[in-house]
Amino acid sequence: MADKPWKRAERVAAALFGGLRNPLSGSNSYHTSGDVIHPQLYVEVKHRKRQAVISLMRDTVAKAVKERKLPVMTVSEPNMKWSLVCIRSIDLVKLVTILHAQWADEPNLELIGDILSTSTEPDEGVSESMQAKTGLRRLPRRHS
Repeated sequence: MADKPWKRAERVAAALFGGLRNPLSGSNSYHTSGDVIHPQLYVEVKHRKRQAVISLMRDTVAKAVKERKLPVMTVSEPNMKWSLVCIRSIDLVKLVTILHAQWADEPNLELIGDILSTSTEPDEGVSESMQAKTGLRRLPRRHS
């Protein structure tokens, strides 16, 4: 018997992020309440007939294709300190490659520090182990 579409979407997401599909997601799980078991990522899969953000992304993809560029979209609401970054799963590795090369050639640590310092969660930001791996550090927030 074939998987239900939502189970298949969970399996695809697990494979994409190097995790395992959580057969008991939600409060029944011993591992995580997310849909994917992963040591560092909390992955929630939303598989529905229609989602407004998909329609917006389709429009972005069409425009990007005309310009031969990688489609990336951000979504936010007024007074948010962060935005949702949307990219097709098939483009994720390409985006990481582009950003890695860009940041290696011309790192903008001040901007990255500003982004990380605007976190709304107390435990977010650059951990000591991440600082050691990447050289990034949280910079003091500038007051205007």
